[in-house]
Amino acid sequence: TKERKPDLLKRVTDTKGTFVLHVEYQAKSDPEMPYRMAEYSIMLQRKYKLPVKQYVIFIGSGKAKMATSIVTEDFSFRYNMICLSSIDYKLFLKSAKPEEQILAILANFENEEPVLAIKKILQVVKDSSDSSFAEERYFNQLRVLIQLRNFKNQFDKAMESISTFFKEENDPLFYRGKVKGREEGLEEGREEGREEGREEII
Repeated sequence: TKERKPDLLKRVTDTKGTFVLHVEYQAKSDPEMPYRMAEYSIMLQRKYKLPVKQYVIFIGSGKAKMATSIVTEDFSFRYNMICLSSIDYKLFLKSAKPEEQILAILANFENEEPVLAIKKILQVVKDSSDSSFAEERYFNQLRVLIQLRNFKNQFDKAMESISTFFKEENDPLFYRGKVKGREEGLEEGREEGREEGREEII
């Protein structure tokens, strides 16, 4: 028996009826992909007795080099392909959800400098995060996703200028030292004032 484990499988009901939604995430082109998707389709149709809609989300860099159909004399099959690298990255930044905004890192920067585009992505994600903990989590997710693109150096440069998470001013030890220094300065001022008052009395 053959066993397959889909990346994402959902039963969907819309105005036209109920169907099975099958999604596969692919980082590299695979010449066997149409046959894999055809196997999934037949197995899912047999199990659930429902129409099956299939999408391959290509998250790698460049264009996917995979066929999306099989056509022979007695058999015809096709699935849908979505390449994130062909979508304008600004489209993802229009979302109000950081989970969707971070996908901009895998999209198309067009002719924009990667460092500038990544800065915009980091800033939007930062502004949408509801806490420093959430911000750190999203930035870590971006670090993982950037490995699918060849922009690690540009990402590091953008992080240096955008992320307050790594700024010294937000370090608790730095802040405590700053407060302590201010308190010591005030205390010195009081001491000087008391000394001047004693001199006047004398």
